[in-house]
Amino acid sequence: MTLCRQLGLIACSLAVGLIPGCTPAVKTVPISGVVKFNSKPIEKGLIEFYPIEPTKGGMEGRPIEQGAYTVPPTSGLKDGGKYLVRITASRKTGKKVANIMGGGGGPDLDLYEQFLPAKYHSDSKLEISLADQNKRKFDFDLTGEEKKPVDSKPTDGTKPETEHVVTYRTRSATEFILRCFEQLPLQKPRSSIPPQSNRKK
Repeated sequence: MTLCRQLGLIACSLAVGLIPGCTPAVKTVPISGVVKFNSKPIEKGLIEFYPIEPTKGGMEGRPIEQGAYTVPPTSGLKDGGKYLVRITASRKTGKKVANIMGGGGGPDLDLYEQFLPAKYHSDSKLEISLADQNKRKFDFDLTGEEKKPVDSKPTDGTKPETEHVVTYRTRSATEFILRCFEQLPLQKPRSSIPPQSNRKK
């Protein structure tokens, strides 16, 4: 080994954590588990992991199929990290909508809705820790009152709540579409141009 290379290795070892490229990469780990709601496996859904400080990185999301999910080691879940967990689940409404993909003409698509309580997604306080190297399986047994179907009629005479429902092909439920279940009904964006009466002449 040349003298220059020896000096380079010594300098890099002394500068670990200070010079980009000398800091060892944080190991990512695989996890898996089962998700149930009121003791029944969730057939279709989405599970998301948001890093909690000081854990670094971005959100990782994986689909739930027949009650099970798997996060591969190639994802961004950091060994020893701590994560906030959000879970959504979808079900068929029994309705069909026209398929307008590819110019239309295809078979009608199933209409789906999200039915888990907000305490498991938008208001979630679920957390996991990857500090224990022997624990890589995280099951979630959720309980509560599921949201009423879109067209269900309240017994107290009030109007049913309006749901934001989206559609997708049953054979390819994507993470992006499932995340739409958490969103409010679409609204027209506010114009950045002031009204005519307020403009300076």
